[in-house]
Amino acid sequence: MSQITIQPPISTQALQNSSIATPRARLKVGDQLHATVMNLQNGKAELRLSEGIVSARTQVPLQTGEQLKLTVAQLQPQLTLSLSKPPPPALEAANQRLIPKQQPLQQALQNLTQLLQNSATGKGGQEAIQRVLQQLPTLMQLFNPKELKQQISKSGSFMENRLLNNRSTAPSGDLKMLLLQAKAQIMNQAENQKVVRQLDSMIARIELNQLKTLQASVQTTTQQQSEGASREPQQRNWSVEIPFIQDNQPQQIALHYRHHQEAEDEEKERWSIEINLEPPGLGGITATATHHQGELDIHFLSEKEETARLISEQIEQLQTALSVAGVEIGTLFSRQKTVNDSSLNRPPSFSSTGLSIKA
Repeated sequence: MSQITIQPPISTQALQNSSIATPRARLKVGDQLHATVMNLQNGKAELRLSEGIVSARTQVPLQTGEQLKLTVAQLQPQLTLSLSKPPPPALEAANQRLIPKQQPLQQALQNLTQLLQNSATGKGGQEAIQRVLQQLPTLMQLFNPKELKQQISKSGSFMENRLLNNRSTAPSGDLKMLLLQAKAQIMNQAENQKVVRQLDSMIARIELNQLKTLQASVQTTTQQQSEGASREPQQRNWSVEIPFIQDNQPQQIALHYRHHQEAEDEEKERWSIEINLEPPGLGGITATATHHQGELDIHFLSEKEETARLISEQIEQLQTALSVAGVEIGTLFSRQKTVNDSSLNRPPSFSSTGLSIKA
């Protein structure tokens, strides 16, 4: 079995003084510990052991919630734990080679930016990365509604539909088409295989969003064709991720659209758009705008209390601007996320009584 070292940035003595009730005198090389991965960020892992939580630094591709079996590899100068993983079955190993790792577009673009600065990346790979980055809009451009609409159209989610309808033989500026072209140009270059893997990851992420939309469409069609479908509400949803450049770094806005229509009452129609973003220094923000029975509700949910307060201070100005534009306002509010707001981790759901607001 292969072994991967995990090195917590705490000494054995610090571990002895922590909440973990395994003193240094009792720890010895070969001891086994069980842990759960609680959080992952920038190569750091937060691990929950049976008696407490410790921080660790690792290059192991872990996943939040993963159960680990650790072995004490050394005690000095830092406590080092090793993680043994059995070799994956043949089918799983094949899938790992064939199916790209799923990750947000922003993360893949950040990895590409690092590869651009890596001298080991070939010239072809560097040129491919530059072409992708040059096509990304800036944050200021996305403030323009027309530009935002255009970027949604170019997000890659509608590439096949545009080709099917003969609107263009090669959609200009389409992100998915751009990624496919970049991959085709360097896929046989050994020095650029890391670049190819990141391109594959982005393509797979776009296709995953497309499949979610297709699944929702198929479910709606099945409801319409089934007996008694006239009494069933029709639902449609789709997700789009729009990467952009801010301060020369890739960022991302995630948009989730949902449409709910009561089959027996045309007036009971509800449109909802959810926007997830993470401005530097402000933490995660989820904004949900819902249009129902002629009124628009806008709700903001922020990870940081200060961010929620800053948005609250602008709520009145937003309400005035919308009223001047002729928009009927329902409810507007901003608050901090609480432990009960698990909706950040899943799309909003509809029911016959209304919408489960995600913000």
